[in-house]
Amino acid sequence: MAIDRFSLDAGILFYAIDRSAGEKHRMASQLVARALDGDCILSLQAVTEFMAAVTQKGKMPSNEAAQIVRDWISIFPVVSPTAADLDAALALVTAGRAALAEAMLVACLQAHECHLLLSEDFAGKSKLGQVEIVNPFARPAPKSLAFLLEEAGSDE
Repeated sequence: MAIDRFSLDAGILFYAIDRSAGEKHRMASQLVARALDGDCILSLQAVTEFMAAVTQKGKMPSNEAAQIVRDWISIFPVVSPTAADLDAALALVTAGRAALAEAMLVACLQAHECHLLLSEDFAGKSKLGQVEIVNPFARPAPKSLAFLLEEAGSDE
């Protein structure tokens, strides 16, 4: 079963390499692997946040993190924000709906016809603009992610 275009945020990418994260690592690494079979795009923002997080938290040396980023950007389409995306993000911010970083990510994804973001962040928001935000680690597992989670989740 195919699903609509989706994206993974920096947190999911981070857990995919963080072996100390236990079940979240297992699930995130499976999500990244299964994303290869779907219409997954990555935002430039997510991969740069990933690079900053793993190096600043000492999870890996910068040369290893850079190679992972290079691998991902050679596999997944990477989308970048435009001035129009900034304008859309500012509208969300001034309406009190999101912080700027969240709003920029969502505006960029929305502009690239991506309406599903996998993230455990976003302060409990389930939708921002036209982008549905789903926590893949939530239990019970979100039904909208059955394609990605059928092998990644635990045997419940």
